[in-house]
Amino acid sequence: MILAITTGIVIAAMTACGSTSSTSSSGSSTTASSSSANEAADLKVAAVLGGPITDQAWNETQYDGLCDIESQGAETSYMENVSVTDAPDVIRTYASDGYDIVYIGSSSFKDATVEVAAEFPDTTFLMMNGGVTEGNMVSLDTADCQQGFIQGFICAMVTGTDTVGWVGGLEIAPTLNCEAGFKQGVAYANKTFGTDIKAVTSLTGSYTDIEAAKETTLAMIQNGSGAISGMADDATHGILAAAEEKSIPCVGTGVDQDELAPTQLITGISVDNEIVYKESFSKYLDGSVKDPGYLYGISAGVVYMADYSKGASILTDDQKTAIDDIVSGIDDGSIKVVNAADYTD
Repeated sequence: MILAITTGIVIAAMTACGSTSSTSSSGSSTTASSSSANEAADLKVAAVLGGPITDQAWNETQYDGLCDIESQGAETSYMENVSVTDAPDVIRTYASDGYDIVYIGSSSFKDATVEVAAEFPDTTFLMMNGGVTEGNMVSLDTADCQQGFIQGFICAMVTGTDTVGWVGGLEIAPTLNCEAGFKQGVAYANKTFGTDIKAVTSLTGSYTDIEAAKETTLAMIQNGSGAISGMADDATHGILAAAEEKSIPCVGTGVDQDELAPTQLITGISVDNEIVYKESFSKYLDGSVKDPGYLYGISAGVVYMADYSKGASILTDDQKTAIDDIVSGIDDGSIKVVNAADYTD
């Protein structure tokens, strides 16, 4: 553990990568070539994460990606549960300590990153869904709308009412894009099956407040939502707990979430940031990390559907085929899913 004192705070920067409970969509890691390993050994790489590395979702898969980079020989460090208030000091500490790459794990840290990046032109800042690629800042854009689309489609198929619910965390780009995707997935299911299911969504304003997520979900169920999903990182635990408590089918947002809703979880639609880290680090090594237009989605293996869980027993074979078809359609481009900025109800 490295202790670094910055303005007003003490940062405990964790440096050792250990085993967590998550697995990647591929189930395997890529072995670096000797040349890339030699290049990696000369680098210091850090990650600034907005939540815990045990959230079984967004932050945990980033941690897994950092561990992969460490396995290639790089010196790594991370800080978890960083608040928006503390983000400038944490990011600045890593840059001033000579880190070559600082991964910014939340788009809520965008303003802090822009501020610090101007002070450290020799450091590369790789921002998850940062929305800006210029100078020494690169946005790593994940297709969260695709994640939401599959969630919405499944929920609309299995609901026992005319309403489905979705609960989000912070009002930032990934959350809003997933929310927009959920609504598009419900609309696509309505078009496919001739139904008229309504999508109800709500943001709690937190990725860590499990109780707020649970209470919001319980209210949705009370008001008629017959299937539930969401995107709230660690707070997703509350969403799934509410669905389990009220025996409502649900779709998760991460890996290994069966224990959170053992009888009601159908599957999890995950964004595997381990792949984002691995591919972006490889692009950094070959000099192509700033190339425009790359989207980390289904086609890249980043957005994927986990194995079916116990709650999937309610699905018919035809419904499973329909799910496979929309995943394939998004992959081959025949089904278009757009981000929140381009979506209208």
